[in-house]
Amino acid sequence: MSLNFKPLAKKYNFKNEVLYMDMPNHMQKATIRWMHDVLKDARRLETSTYTNRGEYITTGFMESLEVHLRETYPQYWNDFVDFVFGDLDRELTLLQWCLNYFADEREANSLEWILSNGGSGYSVLKLNKDQSEYTDGGYDLVERVPEVVKKASEEAISSNEKLMAAWVACYGKNPNYKEVVQQTQNVMEELLRDTYLPKDTKAQLGKLIGDIKAGKKLTFKGSALLSDSNVMLDLINKFPEYRGIHTGGTGKTPNKEIAEYALHTAIYLWGLHQS
Repeated sequence: MSLNFKPLAKKYNFKNEVLYMDMPNHMQKATIRWMHDVLKDARRLETSTYTNRGEYITTGFMESLEVHLRETYPQYWNDFVDFVFGDLDRELTLLQWCLNYFADEREANSLEWILSNGGSGYSVLKLNKDQSEYTDGGYDLVERVPEVVKKASEEAISSNEKLMAAWVACYGKNPNYKEVVQQTQNVMEELLRDTYLPKDTKAQLGKLIGDIKAGKKLTFKGSALLSDSNVMLDLINKFPEYRGIHTGGTGKTPNKEIAEYALHTAIYLWGLHQS
């Protein structure tokens, strides 16, 4: 049964609490237990029968961490926990690793419950909506956005791989705002080309916008309500300036604000063109 507790005392009403971008003490035990159970289920954590030091990380998993993350990890669980949870970047990275490769849907939802109820600024994202609930991996750790924004975006990002990549690039642990704009521009190019100018196989977004404005009217959900539906193209008209490839010339480097605008505008226009 899910706990939906509403405390009477104002002290424990956290609705307006600022989200934590670290992992505070009140979430530490729960996240350690979560990682323990996930690694145990994935057979990356075993119990020693030769020493009294208890559980240990399997050699293969430990070596994989060391090669990919370029640092040396303790093998026995208690030492491993002290090492991982003593550094925020390391803790977030290992949680992300477990989500990417080992956690199934139940385990991913369990971590999301811990994070959301604990006020974390991070949330769990399912990368492929069609994967089985029993599939290991396929989840990621991303920046938490307001629930209304997430709900409005879920269909688009779970249906379009490029929008999913843009979402992770925007809200993932290591944001890449150039990647956000590049991916959203790719989405808009494909959407406009396939819908309005399918014969233009090498269309660039700026040229597409100009050609559509010159000869075709946009048709999408609700377009009949606009006196000029092509005004919607103004929402994405400057995307190419921030693509990040030609920044040595007239191009511009996007910041988070620009990246979020590009992402959510692309999601909005993508949704208007779905039947």
